[in-house]
Amino acid sequence: MALSANAILTKVRAMYGRRLTPENYAELLSCSSVSEVANYLNTNTQYNDVLSDLPTGYVKRNVLENALRKHLFIQFESISHFEKAIGQEMYRYFIIRNEIDEIMSCIRLLKTPDKDEYLMKMPVFLNGLTTIDLFRLAKSQNFDDIIKSVSNTDYEKILVPLYPIDENINFPAVEAALFKYLNEKTEELSKKSLPKKEREEFLFALRTVSDLKNITNVYRLKFIYKFSPEQIRNFVLAEVNSNIDPKKKQKIIDAKDIEEFRQAVNSTCYGNDLKKITSYSNIENVCDKFLCEFASKKLRFSTYPAVVMFCWIILAENEIKNIIHLAEAIKYGIEQDEIKKLLIINREGE
Repeated sequence: MALSANAILTKVRAMYGRRLTPENYAELLSCSSVSEVANYLNTNTQYNDVLSDLPTGYVKRNVLENALRKHLFIQFESISHFEKAIGQEMYRYFIIRNEIDEIMSCIRLLKTPDKDEYLMKMPVFLNGLTTIDLFRLAKSQNFDDIIKSVSNTDYEKILVPLYPIDENINFPAVEAALFKYLNEKTEELSKKSLPKKEREEFLFALRTVSDLKNITNVYRLKFIYKFSPEQIRNFVLAEVNSNIDPKKKQKIIDAKDIEEFRQAVNSTCYGNDLKKITSYSNIENVCDKFLCEFASKKLRFSTYPAVVMFCWIILAENEIKNIIHLAEAIKYGIEQDEIKKLLIINREGE
């Protein structure tokens, strides 16, 4: 068991060592099209395993994104069998998270003229790895179809009570319910398969992700969409276990203005790191940057396989998000200085 645990730590840290460098990002910023971005990644980075078969002339953004996600899954599968060997099941977090992402992507498209777009964007490589039939999900034309596509799964039980009576889907409520399920399921898995000390460190990392998501969502709902505290409580992960004291969480939700919100956030265990926020208009970017710094430290110094794997997923997904932001911005001719503001590049430890 110790051998397999050490193998996870060694392999994950080696994979993290192959991340994009600041020099890679600088060269990507000089690309003039999505195809150039794909060609650069194929020639100069670890992503050549999934990009070498793409056409060199013209690559669409969704094709590039699916290829990058496939690379992430290949990497993930290469380490998950080590985790299974030591009797852990935390790899299932990643599967559930991706299932939820696909369900939410499909639901969002229902209210647009592009209902069939998901069929083009669907990550085919995921089908067979999930508990849901992605091809059936992709054909959904309404909420009823989506429920049928997840029949006989936990997702059916979650979505049925949220069925829109007047066809107006309550997206925040659906997202909150699905992510509540993700956190509860992951906590349940950790209690079954992780030793006490590893479980405590893992759950702190898991709850950090949900806490930062909550802080961002509360700000958006309160100050952009002008929701009341009562409404907000229904749309955030209020019932999920947290690293934030319940009374302090309530103060964040009840804040009457941005200054009161800032003080409430700064009083939490994340206060010292989030005090650096100068403008709450970029709160999501600041929270994501803090999360990546947190994950980088844990990945390098934790001795627990589940924690290291979890933090690697955070960092690997951030890198893919960076690439897609960069490719999208280049496509629309956004200036390099503006593109840089979208990217979260963790230089710590280099």
